[in-house]
Amino acid sequence: ITHYGHALRIALDTHLVVLVGRVHYNLAEAHYKRFQALGRADDELRGDAHTAAALATWPPEGDAAPAEATRRLKRDIVKAQAAQGQAAG
Repeated sequence: ITHYGHALRIALDTHLVVLVGRVHYNLAEAHYKRFQALGRADDELRGDAHTAAALATWPPEGDAAPAEATRRLKRDIVKAQAAQGQAAG
């Protein structure tokens, strides 16, 4: 997560919009995964914030795939967690 934070600062400083979106996506995924593993509510909130930031970055007239993947990210991770919990139970 620390390295993604550094990458985000570089992407923002250099105005590399596509990379800004990708890094926000990666940060969201990392926070959701840590939330999945540790149950820390702050990670879920940070994941939500990075998801919103990534969605704000993707241009509506561009490729819809990155925005759709970003919208599914939390649901897919939480669904995977729920499925693992059911398999263990």
